[in-house]
Amino acid sequence: MIVLVKTPNKDEFIVYDGKKLMNIYFSIENKRVFFKFELLDDISDEKMMEIINLFNNKMIRTYKVISLSIHIKDSLIYENCFRNSLYYEKGNFLQRKVEPYRYAIDDSAFDREGYIINQGLIEEVPSGKFKTSKTGCGWIACYNLFKLMNKEKTIKEVSSAISDTAIFKGMFGVDVFGLYKYLRKNNIDAYFTPIFKNQCIRDIKNSKYGIILYIHNRGSHYVAYKNLGNGKCIYYNAVYGRNNHVMEIEDFYKKFSITPLGMLISV
Repeated sequence: MIVLVKTPNKDEFIVYDGKKLMNIYFSIENKRVFFKFELLDDISDEKMMEIINLFNNKMIRTYKVISLSIHIKDSLIYENCFRNSLYYEKGNFLQRKVEPYRYAIDDSAFDREGYIINQGLIEEVPSGKFKTSKTGCGWIACYNLFKLMNKEKTIKEVSSAISDTAIFKGMFGVDVFGLYKYLRKNNIDAYFTPIFKNQCIRDIKNSKYGIILYIHNRGSHYVAYKNLGNGKCIYYNAVYGRNNHVMEIEDFYKKFSITPLGMLISV
């Protein structure tokens, strides 16, 4: 597991994954953080995306910054990784602004990489005419899926777009077909599996990421997942507040789904 360790009395993090991978040096001016990094080992794009997510979230949680910036030349071969994490070109820098919605939401609603894992804490973001805490699992699943696929979007953009597919102004959540069309419109090569959860289980095993729609004791629920390739997935926002929620795919359905019905959007 990748971890960022703050160096005592220095504006520096050391990145470890069993061994030292990177040093990150930063400074903060008027809640704006400027940073650069020093590579100590080869790092894949996938691993770099995880480090960027961890660093972004650490700066937001700990220092309440309003923006993060790295000089373009300091991004080295990872410029696209930063751009896929909401950084954009501003002069000689790549900058990411922290959207207002992020600070309206309790930090505990997010895991350490910034994925949403506790819908129940999100009162401030609307889902149609209702609160996300009640009926917002659809847009949360989409938000997490974009982030999993390194195509991150803002909370405001995703929640607003998904609200357009809300059923009865959000009373019954969002339309799965509208959600599917929204993902396709945003260049996600998604596959739709209808009706039966046995088919969903099969297609989850053949996918990398996706969104599960299942029926539980209190209604229906959307959950984003990442296939770990060993018969297990990590699930986001299935159990409110649970970090690193890893389960066998069949066990997940046995525990949380109460009918043989289900739908899946897989990638």
